[in-house]
Amino acid sequence: MFAKKMIKDPVTGYEYRLLTDSVYPSHKMYFSCESWTADDKQILFFRSGEKGNQLIRLEDETGAEAVLADAADGWSIHSFGLNREKDEGYIIKDDKVFALNVLTGQTKELAALPAKAHPCGHYTASKSGLLPMTFKLRNGIFCLALTDPSKGVTDILYYSDTPLGHCQACPGDDNTIFFCHETGGDALQRMWHFDIAERRPFPYYVERWGEWITHETWNYDGSYMTFIKAPDEIWIGSKDGKNFRLVSKSKEYHHCAPSRSGRWIASDRSGSGEIVLVNAQTGKDTLLVTGHIPPTGSEHQHPSFNRRGDKVLFTAPEGTDGACQLGLIDLAQTDGFMI
Repeated sequence: MFAKKMIKDPVTGYEYRLLTDSVYPSHKMYFSCESWTADDKQILFFRSGEKGNQLIRLEDETGAEAVLADAADGWSIHSFGLNREKDEGYIIKDDKVFALNVLTGQTKELAALPAKAHPCGHYTASKSGLLPMTFKLRNGIFCLALTDPSKGVTDILYYSDTPLGHCQACPGDDNTIFFCHETGGDALQRMWHFDIAERRPFPYYVERWGEWITHETWNYDGSYMTFIKAPDEIWIGSKDGKNFRLVSKSKEYHHCAPSRSGRWIASDRSGSGEIVLVNAQTGKDTLLVTGHIPPTGSEHQHPSFNRRGDKVLFTAPEGTDGACQLGLIDLAQTDGFMI
């Protein structure tokens, strides 16, 4: 497999690959978004540069890169999100949302959006392809909006004077949207679900005073969510929000993402610069990578799995020439690993 550089971790002894070596920072997709094409052969990531941000496709076998979208051309790069089942992503330009074929680079306009609205996250798709997004509107009000590509329309479902973020369609149905109250810190009630048919939001995990809940994501089929109870616990909650269980308690967890099999969870420790593999049944964690302490929030490691579930991709803040790069570790080298 391709590598710009092979690194043997001095603490764990595991080897991982750096896939990039640009003088400009390279960041993986957010952990709640797919990073790999459906065949697990190509990786989508972001790169910053002199003229702004780019969306890039990289072949895992050869390292060949192709620019799919460039902020210099008006694309809102970080609104991009990849469909969980297709080689199609969704991205904003000029108050419109487009479908982007990540294999060919071809785009198709889907619908208009609220004028001059600023997206507060990346796109995800529901089971049949509905596209929710949270926006900050021109008047400063936040909203939850839903694009229906089959009708070519975007409908505002909900308004709020609290910042809304981490919007995610449930991949298992066309009626459930997750979003959070994004305060820049803790929130009295962070986690919310929205029922499209009933047009109402309701708390998902009901927080008690002193709890700090953060960094939530659906599993691949929308049957449950994983999240962090800061600073040191990973939890799983059922889709309906009626059943929750503690998965693991350790010295620190920051972000977490489940594998498709549900057997594993990838997590990071921003404070110590570590990436760990957590057994979702036993709670035991295995240290994979060390030495990547992010100097800023934009350089968080955000680890997540490929679609097969045997590799973990992450942002490596301690990369080349001071710029963060893409790191990838093959889990086959860990003791007793099974997909």
